[in-house]
Amino acid sequence: MTYEGEAAVLLEAAAGTVHAVPLAHRVVRADGLWVYDSAATLADLLARQASGESVPSVAAAFHLTLALATADLVARAVEEGAPRTVCLGGGCFVNRRLLTRYADAFAPRA
Repeated sequence: MTYEGEAAVLLEAAAGTVHAVPLAHRVVRADGLWVYDSAATLADLLARQASGESVPSVAAAFHLTLALATADLVARAVEEGAPRTVCLGGGCFVNRRLLTRYADAFAPRA
């Protein structure tokens, strides 16, 4: 890597416009908080890679899975009384693929 965020930029580029099937993900309760346990995602990612799934497909699946896991965490928090307004920040939102997935996941439902 030559700059912070380079790996993320390359992963987004690798995903391109490929439609993805999400990787396994798991949200668990730890010390009273909902947290994303990435072990299932990593195991599924490695299994798909070993089975010959393409890099673009796995990269796209990784992005989708992060968005779904985040949406799952937010939904659980709201169910327990957290405000319905969601504010997410950080450099990852330069990633259009993630930003689009999050916008879809958090769009108001009629």
